[in-house]
Amino acid sequence: MPLNIRKNYRERKIREAWQLYHDGKREEAYKKIRLLLKSTNKEVRLEAIQVAGMAMYKLKRFDQAINYFQKACKLANARHDWFNLAMAYAKSEHVLEAEAAFNMINGASTKHSYQYAISQPQMLYQYFRVLRDSGFMREAFGRINELKAMYCALYKSEEDYLASKGMPGLSLMMREALPVLQSLAVERDMVSWLEDFGKRIKEPGSQLLKDYVTLLDV
Repeated sequence: MPLNIRKNYRERKIREAWQLYHDGKREEAYKKIRLLLKSTNKEVRLEAIQVAGMAMYKLKRFDQAINYFQKACKLANARHDWFNLAMAYAKSEHVLEAEAAFNMINGASTKHSYQYAISQPQMLYQYFRVLRDSGFMREAFGRINELKAMYCALYKSEEDYLASKGMPGLSLMMREALPVLQSLAVERDMVSWLEDFGKRIKEPGSQLLKDYVTLLDV
């Protein structure tokens, strides 16, 4: 098969696989790229591995997803692959491995093009929610603290402005963070945490955080 025809064939298979994935047909997506998982072309192999990893993740076959994401990390050392690996570990309740993978994001490459990559604040947001849902409240709070630092650095709370910086809306983030704050309120002074947060950002965000003090139930 001529090189240009082979290239077009591979690219078409990848596009079709992603489309199947987003249509909710994860098994079909995996089957579509299965032969490309051993491609001699690094870029083709990497994207096939990413499709396979995401398909297994959505099918809740987390051990298989972890295996594919590990391979992707070795191939490209890209931040979205480390994020996917951390999420799969957290979903399978391997919190130490999840934290180690997530900590690799800062030093990972951002050069590799990835159609479905998200901002680092969104990674923090999604990751702390998975940690919370898996019962790892202290680890989740650590990531919420990182988001707090980002909000304070921006010193604004307008939803449109935050979205333009890749940040989740403050009200959305706090709604998702509340179970973590409530869970840890017995051992940590969450009232002071919220008050400090409110002093460092502008209205209406500071008022929103005052309202959350009443929801701590301490």
